[in-house]
Order: sequence, then structure tokens, then C-alpha cells
Amino acid sequence: MLAPTRPQPPLNIRAIALQTAILGIVLFCGAWMIENILSNLERLGMTAGFGFLERGVGWDIGFTIIPFSPSDPYWRIFMIGVINTLLVGLICIVLASLFGTFIGIASISTNPLLRLLARGYVDVFRNVPLVLNAIFWYSVLTHLPPPKQAISVLDSAILSNRGIFLPSLNLAPWAVITAALVCIGSLVASNILRNRVEGQARTMTTWLPLIIPVAAIMAVLLFARTAPELVSLPTLKGLRFVGGIAIPPEFAGLVIAITLFSSAYIAEIVRAGFLAVSRGTLEAARALGLRPMQVMRKVHIPLALRTALPSLGNQYVYTMKATSVGIAIGFTDLFMVSSTAINQSGQVIEIMLIMMCCYAFINYTLTRLVNLANDRLKLKGY
Repeated sequence: MLAPTRPQPPLNIRAIALQTAILGIVLFCGAWMIENILSNLERLGMTAGFGFLERGVGWDIGFTIIPFSPSDPYWRIFMIGVINTLLVGLICIVLASLFGTFIGIASISTNPLLRLLARGYVDVFRNVPLVLNAIFWYSVLTHLPPPKQAISVLDSAILSNRGIFLPSLNLAPWAVITAALVCIGSLVASNILRNRVEGQARTMTTWLPLIIPVAAIMAVLLFARTAPELVSLPTLKGLRFVGGIAIPPEFAGLVIAITLFSSAYIAEIVRAGFLAVSRGTLEAARALGLRPMQVMRKVHIPLALRTALPSLGNQYVYTMKATSVGIAIGFTDLFMVSSTAINQSGQVIEIMLIMMCCYAFINYTLTRLVNLANDRLKLKGY
């Protein structure tokens, strides 16, 4: 016997007509705006479209980790801006997470002095504008001693008004990338195997993320050196430093400013996550015989992370967008190169669209990764 079918509601002709009219008005306004923009560009003698991406830029930039010359096309300058933005953003996210977690734990410590210092840190850096923070640290770095009177730290790092110079490894880039991919692959493989095997094999997968990366790093150190010396130290020759890694003041000042600013917010998020764990849960863990460090590592931190992760995701997205403050101190991030490209090419609409799409893609990818981690950590049924 067939189940009775539910009667279909009658079509609301009035609602359909109203929605169609609104959609038509929106499309008409959009077409009018596009036509108006194109006619104004034609009147000013400017061509629309993305053909300018193949033209040579004709100007140089201050910081890049890939080769670049003024004769390179515009699409390469945008690629450099995206790479610089990702580099600064990811470094700041990692440093701010580590530092903010420490400050957040210190703010709920039983030690009154430690708790006072943590609260003072949060109140200071959270209430100072980020752009002012960036200008301050850039000014501090550019007022360091000149190369002849540079400050040497442990005979390896050098602080000067030309930047910060650190030791580096004489390794081929392909070897470093290969070692990083092997490390990431071992972590992913260990996680997959741990969920599919049991018994002794499950115990062996615990050591997999440690054995394979160590072996990969040792192989890189032994066979991928580009010079007889494994470590390259910065040395002064004339009025400049050679060897090592050179970190310009713009890059260092921006990283310091964003890290201190974001870590103050992350500290509050971490503090709220720890306070959200009920005392009864912690007392139950202690009653089972767990030591204080075991309670922290196996109970307190996992439960606090579940609570804090959504807010941490929002802060990570804000940290990535905060890299645009670098234009105030001359750092060549995506916003800086886009602004310069607008002044040089005059393609305002196209460059604004490129910049918006790049930021949207970066932040959407970051949000998706945080959401995936949140789905893995959340309690089932919630």
C-alpha cells in the first residue's frame, strides 16, 4: 500500500514576482556601475582588463625570498607579495601562539607576582594600537648601532641598524623542502596508521613521527651541504655583513609588533579556555591517581583547547590580515606591492580585485584548517 503523498503548497505568485523584480533591479544596478566604470576609464585613456600582468614592473622591492628584477612582470610581484604575507603571518601565528599560551597560563598561576606580570602584559599590548606598535619597534631596530659598532650576541648573531643577522645552514633549498615534506608526511602517516592498527603495531606508530624526521634531517645535513662548513656565520666586510641570514628592520619590526599584539589576545583566549574546565573534572583526574603534570597534559590542556580553538581561529585570521600594517614601515607585503602597483600601472579596479581575492583565499584556507582541527577535537554529540 502506497503512503499518502503530502499535498504541495500553492505557488505564491506575488512572492515570486517580488523576488524577480528585486533581482532585476540588482542586475540592472550592477550592469550600470560596470558600464559607468568602463566609460570613465575610456574617457581617461586607461584600458581595463588583466593584460598588464604580463608587463614589466620597472621598479624594485625591498624584501623577497625568491629572485626578482625590475623587468619581471606584474604577476610575479603579486606572487612575492603573497609569499611575504604568508611568511610573516605564519611566523607571527606560531610565535604568538607559543608566547600567548605561556602568558595565559601565567595569568591563572597561583604565584601572585607571575599573575600580576601576565595581566600587566595583556593590558599594555592589547590597548596599544598595532600600527603604533609596529612603528615603535621599527624605530628601535633602525636606531641600533651602525655596522662598525654592531652588537654581537654569543659571537653568532649580530644586531645592527642594517638589520638582524643570524647564522644559517649551508643547505640546498631542495633538500630543506624535501626534509620538511618527509616530516609532514610521517606525521600524517602515523596519524592514519594509529587509527587503523592495534596492539604492538599501534605502539610502533608512536615512534614513527620521531624516527623518520630525524633520519631525514641527518641525511640532509650529511649529503646536501653547499659548502664545506655546515654553518654560515655573519661577518663584517667593509660596511656590510656577509654570510648567515639577513633580517631587515621592516621584517623584524613587523613580526615583533604583531607577535606581541596577537599574543596578548591569545593569552586571554587561553585563560578563558583553562577557566572553562570544571574543577570537578580536575578533581576526578587527581582522584584517579594522576600526577599534576599528567592532569595538565591529559585532561586540562585537551579540554581547554576544545573550548579555545574557535576563538583562536578568529585570532589567527586577524593576525594574517594584520600583516597589512607593514605598509606603515615599508615592508613589501601583499598590500604594499598592490598599492605601489596601483600608482605605477593605474589599474585600480583590477589590482583591488586581485588583492581582495588573495586575502580571501588565504584567510578562507586558514579558517578551513582551523575548522577541520575543531571537528577532530570536539566531543561527539555536541
